[in-house]
Amino acid sequence: MELALDPATLAQELDLPAGALHPDLATLTTRFEHRRRGQEAKLIVGTPTPAPDARLLRTLSSALTWAEAIRSGTSLGTIAAAEQQQIVFIRNRLKLAFLSPRIQRALRDGTQPPELCLERIIRDQVPLNWDEQERRYGFA
Repeated sequence: MELALDPATLAQELDLPAGALHPDLATLTTRFEHRRRGQEAKLIVGTPTPAPDARLLRTLSSALTWAEAIRSGTSLGTIAAAEQQQIVFIRNRLKLAFLSPRIQRALRDGTQPPELCLERIIRDQVPLNWDEQERRYGFA
């Protein structure tokens, strides 16, 4: 992507004389990618800074708590009632507890591929095989 700036306006904003800027400073060039993320499109410019998705992290944390409760004998219906949600809501989000450790770590660190979002995980049939998960979600 190339972005051309008006040198006169740029100089004025920087409080410099009009001819003080070299012409090359008025043109910025960078790479970009267009990615789909659930319902939205995302334009990624330059190298993305890792940023955890708060909603995804909350859901991962809940899913891990629910999985532990199920292992200790709590029914899905009991969990759903405690969360004031439908069973299908809990079941769809519980998938996150079974993601590979590598994917869970990336979600916590915010280093997951930009197109990996909660909606995609909920919509997908998550493979049980961790290598397959990592290929499907862009880690391999």
